[in-house]
Amino acid sequence: WIGLGLVSLFAVQIIGKMILVIEKGQQADTVNQSAILGVGMHPILLVTLVGLVAPIVEEIVFRGLLYDKLFGPKSYIGLMFSSFMFGLIHVPTDFGSWVIYGGMGLILGLVYRKTQKLEHVMLVHFLNNGIALILIAFATKMIS
Repeated sequence: WIGLGLVSLFAVQIIGKMILVIEKGQQADTVNQSAILGVGMHPILLVTLVGLVAPIVEEIVFRGLLYDKLFGPKSYIGLMFSSFMFGLIHVPTDFGSWVIYGGMGLILGLVYRKTQKLEHVMLVHFLNNGIALILIAFATKMIS
């Protein structure tokens, strides 16, 4: 489920990014991504927060508390609610952003629903954010 979750996250992000390009044009980023890049944070702090802290905290809150404890681990209402809330905290301002972050929340919720293990969902989230940080580092290095 970890591999399938990771591949599914990338698919959702590609679809969402394509929608963003249609909505905003070629230089389309989500507000969340722009905010992270615009802070000017030291790279070590950025990797620590985005790559390690965010996946742990977000999975405890959204899958562990909102989904599992509030609704139960097999609840479809809990799955949808936690996915919506996960999307909402990433400040979506357009349909493409909702597809990306709401879709990510849904996929992470499905991984949790199937495995019942927060550490599996944290690993998928960690790998997703880590790969994204590496791609951003290469992209900004190539641009500058």
